[in-house]
Amino acid sequence: MIRQAAAMAIETGGGQLAATLSLFTQAFSRLEAAGRIVRDFRQADDGNIWIFGYLLDAVRDAGTVEKFERRHCDHTRMLTDIVSSLEWAGHARAASVVRMRMPTASSSVRKGPAYDDLQRQAHMRRFASFAWGVTLEMHGKGIWPTNDDIDAYRQAYEAAVIPGDTPSFLLDVRDLVSDIALEVALFDEAAAARIEAFRGWKRPIL
Repeated sequence: MIRQAAAMAIETGGGQLAATLSLFTQAFSRLEAAGRIVRDFRQADDGNIWIFGYLLDAVRDAGTVEKFERRHCDHTRMLTDIVSSLEWAGHARAASVVRMRMPTASSSVRKGPAYDDLQRQAHMRRFASFAWGVTLEMHGKGIWPTNDDIDAYRQAYEAAVIPGDTPSFLLDVRDLVSDIALEVALFDEAAAARIEAFRGWKRPIL
């Protein structure tokens, strides 16, 4: 399963991730040079956005950095709870989408080339999402350049980060919930809102 998942991730979004991260990196570099992004909080004002320097560097280096955060979760219980909630509310189609995530809710594999490839893809995916979030925040505050078409970044991001393209165990609770909700929202917004309510889910203490 790990080998298949790695191949699928590279085939779907993997080829786009490096290009998308490069696109955001170039934009952030221009914005930093123009003073619209600052690394020093003392320089922050209404005309820019303050971002920790290591996060900007992480967007740039996500595909090449030697050491990075590796996540390995077990979401079996949470996904089971989401399915139960959706079925109770009559969202059968949405529940079936969540069930499709169950085979990758956990994994006993923790090493090997394919596993390492998946971890790298997941790391790059996280920082592509971070970069897109920064872009949206700057656009919302009116500090994104009007001559830089945000739709180009949206299209690049959506081509690189596809709901369901990453095994569930590699995502944290918030990322996984958001990923499922995004997929479900295409056909059932009420079900997506119910799923989003699980963003704060915590494993019960037994």
